[in-house]
Amino acid sequence: MTKFSQKISKGDFGKKLEFRSQDEMGQLALSLNQMSEDLENKIKVISEDRNKMEVVLSSIIEGIAAIDREGIGSDKSDPYLPPKTTNYKLTKS
Repeated sequence: MTKFSQKISKGDFGKKLEFRSQDEMGQLALSLNQMSEDLENKIKVISEDRNKMEVVLSSIIEGIAAIDREGIGSDKSDPYLPPKTTNYKLTKS
């Protein structure tokens, strides 16, 4: 199980633990197998989403502004948000 978990930590999801017992060791093996499968699937989804985002962002020639839920220049004292009265001009970078 130690070698199995080390392989998972390195991104090797190709193996499965085989335990036929129903005791605690068998349950642990089943849990580790499920964790490995879930982790592999989540990494695939994140990678696919990242690739899609890279395609979208690489095709944008205009600027992009990121804002929070309250919008640019909200009244809260956040040093990363500009004041409400600022005019913005998007430029190519």
